[in-house]
Order: sequence, then structure tokens, then C-alpha cells
Amino acid sequence: MNSQKGFGLLEILITLVIAGIVTLLVVPSFATLVADNRLISTNNELGSNLSIAKSEAIRRQQQITVCQSNSTLSDCDPSASWSNGWIIFVDDNSDDTVDNGETVIRVHEAIDSSLTLTYSAGTELYFGSTGSLASNTGHFTLCDDRGASYAAGKLLYNSGRISSARDSNNDGTAEDASASNLTCP
Repeated sequence: MNSQKGFGLLEILITLVIAGIVTLLVVPSFATLVADNRLISTNNELGSNLSIAKSEAIRRQQQITVCQSNSTLSDCDPSASWSNGWIIFVDDNSDDTVDNGETVIRVHEAIDSSLTLTYSAGTELYFGSTGSLASNTGHFTLCDDRGASYAAGKLLYNSGRISSARDSNNDGTAEDASASNLTCP
């Protein structure tokens, strides 16, 4: 008697069809997971950097500046985008410029090119020696190509409090401190 081992053509084709269907179902959700994680991790990095700036202001008992960085990550550039990176430093003479002898606390490189970061209150912010916000209150908004319903954000209050934007009215979009929906460029 002749016994054959292995899979037949029909069995292999059925397996390939099932694998193809599973792949079609999994790939889009995996792409969403990657995009969500990119937004969350970048928003957490931003929050961490802002907390460091606040802590350093208290520790050093002097104003700390956070500003949009130029392309070489060496100085502030008000015409640049927050997406290009930022600098946290001790601005001894309050000229919004990283001068020789001024301490650079942290430099953050550009964020992922699929994301945009904006700040509602200008091109720089300051934490005073008590940790309070010494500039206008505002919020950072972090967006990707999926739009405002997926946006993340950090809210900054006069007290120096930093919090994550939340969807408090359950409309699918996080709000800023004045309960207005975050918007994406």
C-alpha cells in the first residue's frame, strides 16, 4: 500500500485564502494602533519636557524658557514650527535667545513627520521661579492626518499645572481649558 504524506493543493489554497482574509482584517487595525501609539508617546514626551521645565524653574529659582527651535536645534526661532523641535533653557537676560553662557536644559528634536504640534499662545512659554506659568496660558495640540477627533493635547494653566486634554463632553474630540474642541491645522 502506498501512503502519501503532506498537504494537497486544495488544503494549501484554503490555508492561503484564510491567511489572506486574516491579514486584510488585521493590517488596518495595526496601522491604527501604530498611529495611536505615535500620538500618545509624543504627547507624553511633550508633557514630560514641560514638567522638567517647570521643575527646573522651581529648583533654580529663576525663569525657564521653552521655545520653538531653529533647524539646527541651537536657538529659538519664532518663525519655526513646534513640530521642528523645542529648546528648554535658562534665559538669563530674557531675550528669547540662547546666548553664550546660558544653560540649555533640554533640546527635543523634530517630532515624527506625520504629526503636527501647535501652541495656542505663541512661540515660547515661560515658567517662573515658583513653577507658575509666567506667560499666557494656552494649550498644545498634537495632530496627525486623521484629524481633530484623534488629536491629543497638553493644557497649561497660570498655576503651572500641566494636564492632558480630555473629551469631557463625549463628542469624540478632546477640549482645551475653555471647553472648546481641539482643532487641527
